[in-house]
Amino acid sequence: MLDLTAAAAAAAVPDRDGHESGDAARAGAELRQAQLDRAYSEILQEVRIAQCGIQFLFASLLALGVTPAFSGSTGLQRIVYCLALAFAVGAAGTLLAPAAAHRLMAGRPVREQLVRAAHRYLVAGLVFLALAISSALVLILDIALGATTALTGGGVALAWFALLWLLGPLRVRSRTRSCAG
Repeated sequence: MLDLTAAAAAAAVPDRDGHESGDAARAGAELRQAQLDRAYSEILQEVRIAQCGIQFLFASLLALGVTPAFSGSTGLQRIVYCLALAFAVGAAGTLLAPAAAHRLMAGRPVREQLVRAAHRYLVAGLVFLALAISSALVLILDIALGATTALTGGGVALAWFALLWLLGPLRVRSRTRSCAG
């Protein structure tokens, strides 16, 4: 999870009696607010990048569903199409949630809660995005090469996303924790 308290705590310097001075406490609060603002700005930038991908995928899936070629699809292809479409809707909804939450909370002192919620929305949106891309790949590969190749390709794509988006970052995070400790 996001560790935003360490720097703010370090900035609050106690006086001779062990109490934080008003200036130090204010400086710590300002530092914390700056960290939260920076964290939220970074999350929104990440959301912008992911939104481009999901918008393109969603539009492509919508267009595919109304083409004459899709009218001859099998029952399995229609199921996979509906799954891909549902995952794309899930991704779009969760990736847009931080912007909606930001707008609804504007002017309220809830930046820390907003950062945590936006972090969760972004992670959930990326899970939906990985599922949407993988299931769309299954659909296209099934049409082009058959069900066995399609399921293999979709599984490989999903494993690739898990490796790049989850396992790699978790490994780096665990290494940095062990080096810092």
